[in-house]
Amino acid sequence: MLKVFSSVKLTLLLLMLLAVLAIGGTISPVESQRYELFYQSLWFRSLLGLLALNLICCTIQSFPNKWHYQQQLQQLLAARLKGGTPLLAEDLTSVEKQLNAAGYRTAVANGHLVASRGSQGRWGSTLVHIAVLLIMLGGILGETGFVGTINTYLQQPNKLYFDWESQENRELDFQFRVDAFRLRYYPIQLRFDLLDAATGISHGQLILYDNEAFSVPGSPFSGQMRGFDPEARVLTIDVLERERVVGQYLVGEKFEQFGSAAHPAFRLKDVAFRDPILKQMEAEVSVFEAGQLVKQGTIRVNEPLTYRGVSFYQTAYGQDEFGNRSVGFQLSKDPGEGLVWFATLLLMFGLTLAFLLPRRALGIKTIDGQLQLFGLRGWPGDAGRQRLEKLLKDLNS
Repeated sequence: MLKVFSSVKLTLLLLMLLAVLAIGGTISPVESQRYELFYQSLWFRSLLGLLALNLICCTIQSFPNKWHYQQQLQQLLAARLKGGTPLLAEDLTSVEKQLNAAGYRTAVANGHLVASRGSQGRWGSTLVHIAVLLIMLGGILGETGFVGTINTYLQQPNKLYFDWESQENRELDFQFRVDAFRLRYYPIQLRFDLLDAATGISHGQLILYDNEAFSVPGSPFSGQMRGFDPEARVLTIDVLERERVVGQYLVGEKFEQFGSAAHPAFRLKDVAFRDPILKQMEAEVSVFEAGQLVKQGTIRVNEPLTYRGVSFYQTAYGQDEFGNRSVGFQLSKDPGEGLVWFATLLLMFGLTLAFLLPRRALGIKTIDGQLQLFGLRGWPGDAGRQRLEKLLKDLNS
């Protein structure tokens, strides 16, 4: 039974079948555009389970051969009675030192010397099998998690979220609150008229970006545009007198504000701007448990906050008819995520061992009073023959 389920032909058959079926699952219509339903079906998972069983059996069957690798090389050398290449050395000790210096691991038993290099690569396929099985296990653990959505108003603690799988509202084990929310825009180009505050004479029209500075002709005053809120249509300017900040000047559609005064030594009129381009959304949040603050942080797009395995991703924002700001987040909890990441790294390491670490083995024993070298494994084709000849030349030199 072990031989049947460890068959490489079965592995190839299952992989080809899964690949073909995956194509159909990608292009076939699915319920509510939820493509994962196809891959979560019982029959598709049964094929994955059969592949997992195949990998387990392959690993179990190949493990003894890899564990007794040196003994196999000794047996292979003992069976070689002719076809070796004579060496000039008269004893194994000097040859062993040369091979060790060349990076080979050597073992001497019964007057026979076996040398191997890159033998760790034999474990590459085993690590690949284990990594794939761990990824499958991580996927199973991920089924115990959830994906959902939470929408909340500023300064209002919330623990209720909408679960995508069950299509119903559920509660978190803690409370989540949005303390502040900001929209970051790329610098916005502004156009305005610059007026003298006392005379009302225009100094002309300026076109600047919201992070630039401007000077007032014939005056010690200047302005540094601190920021522009395109939603509130409010421009904030630092007013400087000979490079010393004397206050902030706020200009809106229907108001001006400069400290306790109506305006500084200059005024802005007819402020216009181009449509802004959103750069980033930021939400400052707090997490509470049993009424106690346990975590604070800032959530940005692609920069989630994670607490107790639940990750909050910034997804949306809006306002109701009363002007109250609401913020939306996607929640996800995947207990198998860490295991999948570890298994992915293990998979890459296993592939590196299997394909980028060449394995070579040779043996030396005495036949008719003469040391002879035999290439045992890892010397295929003309390239392998040339490498073996070069090694032989080095040993004879």
